[in-house]
Amino acid sequence: MKLDACIDAIPGDLAQVAAVGDETAARVARQVTAALQNSIRLGILAAMSEAAVEISSQLPNGHVSVRLDGQYPSLVCTSARLGPAAAPEDDAPTARMSLRLPDSLKATVESAAARDSGFRGPGSRLRGFSKA
Repeated sequence: MKLDACIDAIPGDLAQVAAVGDETAARVARQVTAALQNSIRLGILAAMSEAAVEISSQLPNGHVSVRLDGQYPSLVCTSARLGPAAAPEDDAPTARMSLRLPDSLKATVESAAARDSGFRGPGSRLRGFSKA
């Protein structure tokens, strides 16, 4: 969607309003127009994003998103493919995470874990995988 036509109409509208006043009003209108063009472009983009979210919430399958190609946004409708979902294997690992804590926080966490669950103490590692 080319927003240039919408945004280029604004200086003309402000010039017509400023024509009622003197040269100072016309100069101020030009300066305001130059300052607002990027804000107006972002406002239109935000409105398109809100529209995409609202339309997506009403679609039974799929969603609408806003994509930018340079300065040109477009609304894109993507339909969800419905089909049998693959059943996850029960004993297959799905994620592995490493958590590095500062020493002061690590000591606090280890002492809390020892109080609550019989944790073996500093130096022992938790090993294994988490399922999402």
